[in-house]
Amino acid sequence: MFAPQTFAPALVMVVISAICWGSWANTFKGTRSYRFELFYWDYILGVVGIALLLSLTLGSLRPDGTGFLPNVRSADLSNIICAMVGGIIFNVANLLLVAGIEMAGLAIAFPVAIGIALAVGVVMSYLEQPKGNAVLLLLAVVCAIAAVVFDVSSPGYSWDCLRRWLHGP
Repeated sequence: MFAPQTFAPALVMVVISAICWGSWANTFKGTRSYRFELFYWDYILGVVGIALLLSLTLGSLRPDGTGFLPNVRSADLSNIICAMVGGIIFNVANLLLVAGIEMAGLAIAFPVAIGIALAVGVVMSYLEQPKGNAVLLLLAVVCAIAAVVFDVSSPGYSWDCLRRWLHGP
């Protein structure tokens, strides 16, 4: 793993990651005639390729001499599988979010996805480690779900867009 030792390289890495953060949406906007599902898979293959290239080059620049491949070999297989499954779940969720944005627009799909993720995340976190006031957390989850329902049922949104997307004009 590459870890910057001084402030300047760390700042450069932060700026590069901030630029790359929106790269999917920005590069997709430049390809209007390309279906988003196909673009997404091409983009993911590119990201995986770049990640492998950087891990095999910058990942071997450690001061103690250990490289990327020895670190991978020393990792527990269950941790590697969990990381891969997590990546797959994240990418499927991201693809579904983009499909929702394509169908309903950003103003509807993004709040719905974030509201559902918030509600599920709070419930799962509380079930794993019950800390805090359960009543207040439940009230917050109910409010988040209500906000999602009101967002989807707002007058500016029609379920006809889903029907048109599924069946054509």
